[in-house]
Amino acid sequence: MIRRPPRSTPSNSSAASEVDKRQKDGKSVDEIITECEKYIKTWRCYLLVDTLKYLEKGGRLSKAAAFVGTMLDIKPILTIEHGLVESLDKLRGKKKLLDKLIAKIQDDSDFDAENPKFLIVQSDEDKGQEVCEKLRDEYGEDCIEMYGEFGPLIGTHVGRGAIAILVKIVTE
Repeated sequence: MIRRPPRSTPSNSSAASEVDKRQKDGKSVDEIITECEKYIKTWRCYLLVDTLKYLEKGGRLSKAAAFVGTMLDIKPILTIEHGLVESLDKLRGKKKLLDKLIAKIQDDSDFDAENPKFLIVQSDEDKGQEVCEKLRDEYGEDCIEMYGEFGPLIGTHVGRGAIAILVKIVTE
């Protein structure tokens, strides 16, 4: 069964769930913080936006870059490294974007293909369900640990149609 957190992103809810587990195990606050910091580093985020409009409005992209990117129908794949949003790659067109994104994830040398786990965050329910279906077809029914929608703060910056796939990675 997929946990669906109420109005909170799955990444936050997943971390909160880990805190709860460790607290129930009787860990100290310092141990919980240390272990949760390690846990958070076991996930990598791949974010695909549907429009460059909100990245431009939020100051993450210049007007010129947004204009050219929109004209060429370029969709950036963004990631978060050390708390900063970075461009990982660029895809072109609308067809098969999700397939290309999943292929990019599979090409990641840190991707845990032996035990694939995903957290899905979306601002478009139909696209979110499509991603879930594709991942389940490829990796089985239990591969999605959590599914939810972007909260209002992140949703404002990514806009409608954005999808984030958080992937469990091998860290050692």
